[in-house]
Amino acid sequence: MDAALTVAPGRPYPLGAHRVEGGTNFSVWSHTAAQIDLLLFDDADDSRPSRRISATSSENWGPASERPS
Repeated sequence: MDAALTVAPGRPYPLGAHRVEGGTNFSVWSHTAAQIDLLLFDDADDSRPSRRISATSSENWGPASERPS
């Protein structure tokens, strides 16, 4: 990744990936998951993620807002 990223607590709603001031909020819902991994890729053709963010929580996952630092 070109710019360093910081991870901040996200919001549980709305679900999906949404641009917010200063970054992107990612929120996922699962009734049974114990953990989720958010994989970020620099380019669509990359076969490996450039960054992995893991989160453990309850049914509503608001794992991170990615902000360039």
